[in-house]
Amino acid sequence: IAIRPGKVRTLKLTYKLFGLSGMLASKNFKRNRKKYRATVLSLFVSVVLFISASSFCSYLTKAAGDIVSDSGCDIAYRYYPDEYTALSPDEILKSLSEAAHVTQAAWKQDQQLPVYFDEKDISREYLDFWAEAGSEGLHRNSEGELAVYTQFYFIDDAAYADYLKAVGLSPAEYMDSEHPVAVASDFFRSYQSDTGKYVTFHLFSNTPATGTSITPEAPEGYSFNAWYEDEYGNYVFRYYKETNGEFEYVEQTESLCKTTTVSIGAIAHELPFFLGATEFNGLVLLYPASAKDAVLGPELAAHMNESYGTSFLFTADDHKAAAAEISEALKGMGLNPSYVSDYAESAAQQRTFLVIITVFSYGFIILISLIAMANVFNTISTNIQLRKREFAMLKSTGMTPKGFRVMMYYECLLYGAKGLLYGLPVSVAITWWIYKSVAYGWDTSFYIPWYSLVIAIASVFLVVGSTMMYSMQKIKKDNVVDALKNDNA
Repeated sequence: IAIRPGKVRTLKLTYKLFGLSGMLASKNFKRNRKKYRATVLSLFVSVVLFISASSFCSYLTKAAGDIVSDSGCDIAYRYYPDEYTALSPDEILKSLSEAAHVTQAAWKQDQQLPVYFDEKDISREYLDFWAEAGSEGLHRNSEGELAVYTQFYFIDDAAYADYLKAVGLSPAEYMDSEHPVAVASDFFRSYQSDTGKYVTFHLFSNTPATGTSITPEAPEGYSFNAWYEDEYGNYVFRYYKETNGEFEYVEQTESLCKTTTVSIGAIAHELPFFLGATEFNGLVLLYPASAKDAVLGPELAAHMNESYGTSFLFTADDHKAAAAEISEALKGMGLNPSYVSDYAESAAQQRTFLVIITVFSYGFIILISLIAMANVFNTISTNIQLRKREFAMLKSTGMTPKGFRVMMYYECLLYGAKGLLYGLPVSVAITWWIYKSVAYGWDTSFYIPWYSLVIAIASVFLVVGSTMMYSMQKIKKDNVVDALKNDNA
């Protein structure tokens, strides 16, 4: 065999650590790389398949879990007041909460209004979002403050006090009806139809923050009707007056309205059951119902009581039985039970969907892993069988069983190191490609499932080592003379 000495030169450290057996293994590896190429390629493919499959499944399950929202409550009922029902929300809640399977109950009312904040309190993600969506979404007042569409939620005092205690906030501070301080939820998740993806971010960069809201003030003799944004980005408030069955409407811009200071004391990191994962694409402020007049003004608060519905939210230990009991109680009060929604049933269907995705994901990973292990096992064991004559020659020249084992274990180390050296960078590159593909429909940051890297590294050496031990046991009792005579070995 003609070969240059430099081609099989080994490090002195190899000889010191593994002796002559390790040096022989290293020289064999360098002398005939084609013999080992199939094994290294097999390990490379196995590592890439496993890590890529794990990354794909990780992004898939995380995206599905983030997009599927949690309603928070088990059952909801929407109540719309009319001239035939004069029941207050507290009276309805008291009656419905007596259902045997109801564990928690609350009611809430909501109103949407723009609130202005200083730009320094707004996160860069929010500004970038509107910069991509269109600058018309960033409306400013005369002071240069940014307008944020805000949903005001007013919760019945008892349920709101329980929530404040649960998250460690003082009811005395946050339930002052004269000087109300809000608890905010500033987490945004919105599906953008133009880009076909979900985006998630937080509104505030600095908290607590203070803003300014517009409080409608109707001209004398008129009542508040609605507000909207005109083609120039100005907020317009409409009022009406009824005379002899005919309605007369007037409108005024925000500059003619009163302004009210909005103080935010804390960010709600744990959402209460009566709010859940809101789908409203904007800021949510939580207040006790007793602070409604101070926050919105008496006129708008009265209009909301008369014209808007009230939501009743419940948790239950048996949502189906509780929904039936609530429906019966509503019939007894002369109210329509068709507005009862069993969110727990919908959540169960969504969880089933997630379970199916998870089972598919892990089943796919297990299948890929078994194929990779079988591929590595077959390649290495076949390679060992083809080297019987080489091993017999080494034994015939005096290599001890211990030295033979050291040589084979060092070869395992070389196989694993080479396979990982090529496999890990390619796997990371494919994971990046998977992330870029998923990011078209779901706003997320790049990450590598590190557990898959650890499993891949450990599995490579475990599979290679166990396969080598199995193959060595099979050739252990081979006759040296017969192996040397065998030209096919």
